[in-house]
Amino acid sequence: MGTEIASAGLADLDTLEIKVERVVGHVNELRGQNTQLDSTIRTLHEQLAVRDDMVDSLRRDLAQANLERRDIRKEELIRSKLATLLSKLEVLEG
Repeated sequence: MGTEIASAGLADLDTLEIKVERVVGHVNELRGQNTQLDSTIRTLHEQLAVRDDMVDSLRRDLAQANLERRDIRKEELIRSKLATLLSKLEVLEG
């Protein structure tokens, strides 16, 4: 009877050892996946930073283009007013 209990205990230990090995294997697999995910996240953060810089640059370019467009409109308005004044002056001289 004592040997049967000892044998049953060893069988339980063997089963437990197998289960522990499976859990350890699964944990190691998850750690590997976690490492890959961390790497992917770092890459995505780097790409996001590059894109943020590009967006900032494009916003600055757009702001500059809007200023230039306003300057062009002002210049066109000034030319139009000058043309109108020249026409009036010609009428007065004529």
